[in-house]
Amino acid sequence: MPWLSLKQPGEQNDDNPWSSLKPYSQWLNTGRSALSVALRSLRKIHGCNRIWIPTFVCPCIRETCLRNSFSIEYYSLDRNLNILPGALDGAGTGDAFLWVHYFGFFSTYPVERLLDRGVWIVEDAVQSALTGGVGKNGNFVFQSLRKFTPLPDGAYLGSDFPLEDKLESVDSEFIALRLKGKKLKAEQAPDREYLELFERSEALLDADYFPRSMSAVSKGMLKTQNLSQIIEKRRGNYLHLSQFLNSSGPIRPLFSSLPDSAAPLGLPVVLEQSQRNRVRSFLAGNGIYCAIHWLLAPGAPQLPGDEASWLSERILTLPIDQRYSRDDMEYIWKTLKRSGLD
Repeated sequence: MPWLSLKQPGEQNDDNPWSSLKPYSQWLNTGRSALSVALRSLRKIHGCNRIWIPTFVCPCIRETCLRNSFSIEYYSLDRNLNILPGALDGAGTGDAFLWVHYFGFFSTYPVERLLDRGVWIVEDAVQSALTGGVGKNGNFVFQSLRKFTPLPDGAYLGSDFPLEDKLESVDSEFIALRLKGKKLKAEQAPDREYLELFERSEALLDADYFPRSMSAVSKGMLKTQNLSQIIEKRRGNYLHLSQFLNSSGPIRPLFSSLPDSAAPLGLPVVLEQSQRNRVRSFLAGNGIYCAIHWLLAPGAPQLPGDEASWLSERILTLPIDQRYSRDDMEYIWKTLKRSGLD
């Protein structure tokens, strides 16, 4: 995988295993901080102030763009997260395009056509930090390692252009809450104890408008992570759990297969709208906690042919990360069968 063909932390002066992707790079605390720095660079160097983002995206993306005084245009997607034909026909010289790689899967799109029209490409790899092919075609790429590792913070930003050097210092309270929560989780403490700490840390993040540096704690921890093993375990769990699911059943994988380049964030599935929240609650009652990516922000646009609302009401992400075993995947499947899915 291209990302992992680069040197591991500790073999380069900046401890950055992805630094050969782009001539300029920074380590920041979160993906939204990385996006902020990219947008500031685009505005300062190229006068860019308009960005195209998908209708189906984390609400923090919209907030980050607005906080950086960018106007927003939306483009539409189908039910498989493919960009609809003609959705970006209005993007022109000087605009930016947020190219999202969802759930650890590389998003195929002919970005060369946009580059030829003078559009700046910003690759959002927050959910695809370890996915092959990411970062090669955009002018910027950013990802989040805290989605894939035990790190309390950490996001990489690579750029074809110089980046802002002035960053705020580390938020020590955020780091302390994340570390304590991760420790309690590893010790199998009651779920409410570590989940409360995670919620408090996310609330701090939501109220923080300033890009910050990555913590020294996370930089040190990154050197101990075996990224190849993380990918192998996630792929193995994904494949083992997905074999129990089928495209015609009551719970269907969003993606029909797992490409060789993919390093999955989770196993996204689609349920009937009337079933999703009930099944999620049943799983939580049995110790299986599933994220919803994402509940759309109020006022999200309704574009012709767009399926963002359809997905948001039906999607659920099953956990498959490196903490879990094949037995855990079978437990998830058996619990799903007991959930009363029709």
